[in-house]
Amino acid sequence: MKQTLLVIPHEFNGVPVFGMGWLLALWLIWSISYFFWLWRRQGWNRDTASYLPTMLVGAGAILWLLPWLEASTAEAAGQGLAIRGYGMMFLLAVVTGVGLTLLMARRAGVHPDVIFSMSFWCFIFGIIGARLFFVIQYWHEFYNPLQPPDLITLMSRILKFTEGGLVVYGALIGAMLAYLVVLHRRQLPKLATLDLFVPGLVIGLAFGRIGCLLNGCCWGGVCEDNSAGLHFPAGAPPYMAQLHSGQLLGIELKHADGDFIREVSSVTPGSLAEGKGITVGDRVTQLVNLSSHQLRNPSPSPTRIAVTLRRDQKPEVHWTLNQLPRSSLGVVPTQILSSINAALICLLAWAWYPARRRDGELVAGLFTIYPVTRFLLEIIRSDEPGRWGTALTMAQWVSILMLIVAVVLWARILSRPPHRALPASQSQ
Repeated sequence: MKQTLLVIPHEFNGVPVFGMGWLLALWLIWSISYFFWLWRRQGWNRDTASYLPTMLVGAGAILWLLPWLEASTAEAAGQGLAIRGYGMMFLLAVVTGVGLTLLMARRAGVHPDVIFSMSFWCFIFGIIGARLFFVIQYWHEFYNPLQPPDLITLMSRILKFTEGGLVVYGALIGAMLAYLVVLHRRQLPKLATLDLFVPGLVIGLAFGRIGCLLNGCCWGGVCEDNSAGLHFPAGAPPYMAQLHSGQLLGIELKHADGDFIREVSSVTPGSLAEGKGITVGDRVTQLVNLSSHQLRNPSPSPTRIAVTLRRDQKPEVHWTLNQLPRSSLGVVPTQILSSINAALICLLAWAWYPARRRDGELVAGLFTIYPVTRFLLEIIRSDEPGRWGTALTMAQWVSILMLIVAVVLWARILSRPPHRALPASQSQ
């Protein structure tokens, strides 16, 4: 896990890096130079004009978005921009995905401008869809009805996605909508063009899952052999989840008398809980702990109380920072398994493309294979609860819906005679 790779300073030689500063100047110099080169080469046409939105969006991001993303303290607003491991892998996912799609387009004789245009809008709407799906799924983390935040604070929480909080299925839905709109406007064969994007889409997912590993999200269940799993540091999401559930202390809790009281169902021999005299049948009324930030930095006060467990009709017990383990219990490396899964689907799609007989086979194949593998991976993940009174997670429900869509799509594709609007390969 490596959430922060480096921090870009707020200023260089007394001039801000972001906002009205160095980066904006470099972006404008490069953009204007490229625009005039493009204009001199091909004149003013649709392709030349299509570059202007990209130039303006980039300038707007440097001017407003990046300063907003800078770290801040109570004393000062700008403390530099932290380069997150998740964000870096997300960027690498986009670059490799677009690069592979360009290579596929070259094999099929499709002009690169088509790929760049579609990739830009699919990136934008993919981010919107991924974030919107996450916000809907975890709305309770953004809005507390007992202490409702003001609109600016709420929007700030929603828009801050660089540290995680993107859902694959949301990105797929958003990108697919953008694909269909662009394909309709350009009057391109929809299924044939979508097939080009499948390998790039899943190779991007493979890198994105490594970002999940660096961020500490999307973790698996606790391994029976503790030494065999991944161990996340104190304060990481898996560590906090295990602490809140009691697993890290060596106890299993089950709900009793509603959702407010939990009962100890088992105590691990030699655990922290056993050392404090906790026994099976104890009724836990409250289990509170320090925040993840406080647990990550125990050095100033290692004897500070970190966890308090309150019991019904029994004395409460405490653990200090130096008594807690410095890493989580070993968990199944679901992020790595998910990355391998996506990479294998990419290789399959790459090999399948020249052998396909009908347009849309790769899209239908993706809608068939990925939901099945994702459904199985969700079984060994433990970061999401079941939904709607079942043990199925949100991703598993969406997987079922995607399989239904795949059946309809396959029925439509196979009902047509073999035909490919784009060739398997074409010399340049």
